[in-house]
Amino acid sequence: AVVSTQSTGKSFPGHQDTAFNAQLDLCEEEEAVIRREAIKGLPDLCKADNKLIARMANVLAQLLPIEGHLDQTIVKHCLVQLLKQDAKAAVAGIVNQVIIGEGAVREASHKFLVERLNDPEKYIPAMVADEGVKLYVIEQLERIASGASYPEFVDLMQLASGIDRKKALKMVNKHIDLEKPFDPTNADLIEHFSMTLPVVLKQHSKTSSTSAIVKYYCSVLPVFSQIDAPDHKLMLLQWLAETLHTSV
Repeated sequence: AVVSTQSTGKSFPGHQDTAFNAQLDLCEEEEAVIRREAIKGLPDLCKADNKLIARMANVLAQLLPIEGHLDQTIVKHCLVQLLKQDAKAAVAGIVNQVIIGEGAVREASHKFLVERLNDPEKYIPAMVADEGVKLYVIEQLERIASGASYPEFVDLMQLASGIDRKKALKMVNKHIDLEKPFDPTNADLIEHFSMTLPVVLKQHSKTSSTSAIVKYYCSVLPVFSQIDAPDHKLMLLQWLAETLHTSV
C-alpha cells in the first residue's frame, strides 16, 4: 500500500493530493511496520514537487510527539531531510506548528527547531551558505517570539544572536515595542520588559548597542512608583544598573 501510494504521487503529478492524503492515513496505521514505512515515505512525495515541502513539514511536526522512540526518530529524520531539501519551506512548516500548535505538538516543534538551528552545518547547511536563508530564519524567530514564554524567548534570542546580533536586538525592540510609551499599569508589558532585558544583557557586545533599550528604560523611571509589583520594581532597578554598566 505504501509503495503504490508513493508511485501514484511520482508517476501522476496531478494526483499528488490523493497520494498525499492516502499516505497520511497510513501514518495513523496501528500496524507499526506499515505506519513507519508510511512516515519514511512522506519526504519522497516532495521530490516531484517542492511546493509540498512546507505542507509536509507542517504534518511531520504534528507527528513529533508520536509514541515510541523509533517512530519519533523516523519523524525527526524525515524533517531533517526536508530541511536539507528546502530549508525555508521546511522551517515555515515547523514554525507554523510552534505558532498554532497546542500542548505536546507545540512544545516538540519548538524543541526540534531550536536543536536543529543550533547546529546548522549538520542539519541545515543552507543556513551556512545562503544569507537569504539566514534572514528568513530570523524573520521566523521574530514570529515565534511574540507568543514565547520566558525560557522559549531565551532560546530564540540566543539563536538569533548567533546568526546576527544586530538583528537579534531589533527583534527585542520589536518584541517590547520601544515606540510606545511605558505603561506602569500594563502587567503584560512589564512582564515582557522584565523578561527581555536580562536576555539582552547576556547577548550584549561592543558591536551591538543597547542604547535604545537604555533610553526606553529611562522613560520608566518617572512612573516607577506606579508599578504595583515589588519584585518587578527590584528586578527593573537591578537590570537598569547592569545595562548602564555594560553600555559605558
